[in-house]
Amino acid sequence: MFFTNLKLFRKNRAAVFSLFILIGFVFLAVFQNQIAPYPAQEVHAITFAKPFWDNTPADTSVADVPADSTATARDPVAAGKYLFGTDDLGRDVFSRIIHGSSVSLLIGFISVFLTTNLGIILGVFSAAGPNWLDQTIMRIMDFILALPSILLAILIVAIFGVGFWNTVVAVSLVALPITVKLTRNQVQVEMKKNYAIALDLMASGFTRKYFLNILPNCFAPILVQATFNFSDAILNAAALGFLGLGVQPPTPEWGTMLSDSRPYIESASWLVTIPGLCLLIVVLCFNILADGLRNVLDPKERQRL
Repeated sequence: MFFTNLKLFRKNRAAVFSLFILIGFVFLAVFQNQIAPYPAQEVHAITFAKPFWDNTPADTSVADVPADSTATARDPVAAGKYLFGTDDLGRDVFSRIIHGSSVSLLIGFISVFLTTNLGIILGVFSAAGPNWLDQTIMRIMDFILALPSILLAILIVAIFGVGFWNTVVAVSLVALPITVKLTRNQVQVEMKKNYAIALDLMASGFTRKYFLNILPNCFAPILVQATFNFSDAILNAAALGFLGLGVQPPTPEWGTMLSDSRPYIESASWLVTIPGLCLLIVVLCFNILADGLRNVLDPKERQRL
């Protein structure tokens, strides 16, 4: 079955290409210290150095040039050392993009891990528990869904404060209801099948019945939803960072980099364009990958391939 699904997945070239791009970003995040030419916080003499595709001289100040340095802000040879140019403080944008990938992907990974595990537990107890417990969990999830996700994330951060872990909590909570409801519905469908009824006749324990037998049969849609949650987590974290409520400077996070670059959107457009493109590419690749997984794992979609 695994090899059959793998063969079907390979037919979806867009999903395979997206997977390779995401693997590339993960590689950058894991080996950031070896790949990035400079530390993320290192300040250089040249501010607003142009990226490699722009050969026009950089119109910047050289007030911070060390006395023993021969480099100037308009020196094209010196500016060429920075692949994506430098920002207003003279920090290498390429290095900050690489280090920022680890922050954004780590937020997404931890958020998806928390959301998926907590969502599975609540979904199983909601489906298998008494009616009052089911109604309580579902009404709480409905309340969370009734609020716009970014507004709820802002509210959580406003209560608990800004920072990396509070961003993770906020992003995880806004994605929780969908996973809970999905797990609950899938478990309820499986509970009506013959093997689940046989487990009842055998007096199987709660853990054995639901977590060892029923839950594995619900894994496919949960995996697809977790992939969608990954892209949403990165996007919501970037939105919080853009509003100044997420990961705080000087930590290089793509949303924070966008926020810091707003005053220079006309004079140094690459400072906004590059992190924005990284966000676009990663989120788009996760969505395409999730669609590819759904086409392979969903029996109805698989019949159409």
